[in-house]
Amino acid sequence: MDRKTMLVTGAAGSIGRAICAELARAGHRVIVADVLEANIPPVVDEVDALGGEGVAQPLDVSDPSAVRDAVAALVSRFGAIDGVANNAGVPHVGSIFDTELADLERVLRTNTMGEFFVMKECARHMAERGYGRIVNTASIAGKGFHESRSSVAYAASKGAIIAMTRSASLELGPLGVAVNAVCPGHVRTELYERLLGERGFEVQGPPARTPFRRAAELSEVASVVAFLLSDVAAIVNGQTWNVDGGIVFD
Repeated sequence: MDRKTMLVTGAAGSIGRAICAELARAGHRVIVADVLEANIPPVVDEVDALGGEGVAQPLDVSDPSAVRDAVAALVSRFGAIDGVANNAGVPHVGSIFDTELADLERVLRTNTMGEFFVMKECARHMAERGYGRIVNTASIAGKGFHESRSSVAYAASKGAIIAMTRSASLELGPLGVAVNAVCPGHVRTELYERLLGERGFEVQGPPARTPFRRAAELSEVASVVAFLLSDVAAIVNGQTWNVDGGIVFD
C-alpha cells in the first residue's frame, strides 16, 4: 500500500490511539493530533514502532483559527492530507435537568463544531487536488439509542455530526472527497472500563443484550475507520457505519 498522510484528531484518547495504530500497520504517515500535548509522544512512538511515520501535532479542534493554521502547515509540509479520522470529542453524562448551558456549549463546541472546523479546512485542500477521505466519529447515541446512557447534549452533538456527514458528502463527493461517519456503540475505552468497575451492571447490561453479548474492542472500531479511509472503500460515501454489535439498524 502506498504511504498516505492521515490526520487523526483526538489521537491520544482510546479510540484515537487505536486508529493511529491501525493506520500505522498499513504503513501510513499518521499526524497524531490532540489537545493534550503531553499525551502525544507515546502515540507517535507507537506509530513508528508499528511501521508508520508518526508526526506530533498539538491541536485544539474547538479553535477554528488553530485548525486552519495547523491544516495549512501540514499541507505545506507534506504536500497533502489524504485522509482524516475526525475523532476528537468530549463525553457528557447526565440528566437533562442537570445539563446547564455551559455543558451544552462545551460539548457542541468540541464534538460538532470541532469536527466541522477540521472537515472544512481539510476538505478545502482535498477538493483542490480532487482526492480525499474523511471519516467523522459520531455515535449510535446520535441515532436515538435509548440505552446509551449519554446525555441530551452528547446525543445532540453526535446526531448533528451524522447530519453534517450526509450533507457534506453530497457537496464534496463531486469534488473527489468522500465523507463518511463511524457510529460506535459501547466500546471498551478507558472510560468504559472505569464505569464498568464503578457501576457494574448498569454499564455491562446493554452490551450483554446485543447479539454478540459484549462491547466492541477498540481495534474493531479502528479497523472500520481504516477501511473507510482506504481506496478499497472508494465508492462508499455519505454513510454512517454502526459498530455496535447489532444494536441499531438503519
